[in-house]
Amino acid sequence: MLSSSGIAIGFLMSTAFWAVVVLFCNEPAWIKDYAGPLATAFAATVAGWIAYTLGQGQLVVAKTQADVAERNWKTSNEKIVLELMERRLAIYREIRGVIAEINSSGKGNYDTIWKYAKATDQVEFLFRTRGAGISRGDANPSDRLRVR
Repeated sequence: MLSSSGIAIGFLMSTAFWAVVVLFCNEPAWIKDYAGPLATAFAATVAGWIAYTLGQGQLVVAKTQADVAERNWKTSNEKIVLELMERRLAIYREIRGVIAEINSSGKGNYDTIWKYAKATDQVEFLFRTRGAGISRGDANPSDRLRVR
């Protein structure tokens, strides 16, 4: 959108141009012959200047949009990292509860094994455990806990 200051500047520039033409030209015939082409050239120059000014405004808007998009990406990324950490913490707490139960009784029954299997079900997907000793590839959960 063209601002009122841009319109005012264009009007003042065209008025000043024609004032200079009238002051320095004493022959009206010369003005008649070249007035059309000069007015066209001047109007094209003013239109180009206005388009350049508007383009600069659009450039500022585009940069602002890029900054906002980058901040949105960072916020979304931080949210994903936080959710992953919360899920990891929940698994850690469940495993810790199973270990506390075994430590308190000194035994692990089938309920305890089920709780442990349930707690470690998603460990592979939420923790990088390749070669860490915790694997769902074990044939039997009782191989990991001792049942009495």
